[in-house]
Amino acid sequence: LSFDSLHINTNKDNIAYISNIVFRPQKTDFIKMPLLKLIIEGEKIKIPETNIFMPNSKLQLKAEILNYNNANCIFNSNIYGFINTKDLNLKESVVYPIKLNINGNKELQNIDSQVQITNVSLLDEPALINLSAKLNKNSLLIDDFSISPFNDTFSNNLKSNLKNPKKVIITGNIENFEEPIFKNIRIFIPQQLNITIKDVISQIKGDLFINGKLSQPEIVGQISASNIINQFMQLSMNNVTIDFNKNIAIINAPVVKLADSSAGINLTISTDFSKELFIKNINIKSKYLNTDTILMYKDSPLTTLLQLKIVYG
Repeated sequence: LSFDSLHINTNKDNIAYISNIVFRPQKTDFIKMPLLKLIIEGEKIKIPETNIFMPNSKLQLKAEILNYNNANCIFNSNIYGFINTKDLNLKESVVYPIKLNINGNKELQNIDSQVQITNVSLLDEPALINLSAKLNKNSLLIDDFSISPFNDTFSNNLKSNLKNPKKVIITGNIENFEEPIFKNIRIFIPQQLNITIKDVISQIKGDLFINGKLSQPEIVGQISASNIINQFMQLSMNNVTIDFNKNIAIINAPVVKLADSSAGINLTISTDFSKELFIKNINIKSKYLNTDTILMYKDSPLTTLLQLKIVYG
């Protein structure tokens, strides 16, 4: 953190000016505030609208701090503007409108944030990402982390933006940010959702509960996919179900087509993905498998995401 100058006018207006404030965090080049104005009124500090710049983004900040001189300090801040994904170390350069409200005290902070997404490969339509959460030291309680369709004007009233049905809803608690531990994290997809990830197009729905470490979670629930398609691999699957029972998942894919081969596959895997994809058992039923064609895809991106180990089958 650095700044060029600090000027305090205590005789007339009790106003402080701090010029050219620069933060240099690890995950972006810089965060810069050309001028920060502080209006001091007794036990209250007001920060009028202030510009915040990142290499490719521009935001505005407004804030108010009460009882700043003692342990009962309370604050309320609003940040809004546009953020470029390049400033978040993401490969794609996309600009998203964002609104962020944070208020509370040194013990507990309430977070309400929304991002309008108009160009994203995950969904097939413009969407709104909503986050309502409470940060308490090293714990984050997620009241609502959801994705919903959004084609309307992005209002400053966050509640008015939440009028469309939510397609993905995540709730629960995350503790210990250095080595995250999930507590009753629920991922709920109430209706069929069209998703595209790494050239894989799928229609999924489901309900999952996750507990434990991020790398070794215990998962309970089911995910179903009516269709999964990867055109590059000439792969298609229909009516796939994944049933999770804590440390294992049972995958049933009755109709799998890969190029000119077709099969039905049932397998049991471990949900510990920290080192490899551990398949405890696999059964394949097929009238015709062209192994020459299948081996052509052994180096595709999908097959190299994790090391594979099959114990039986």
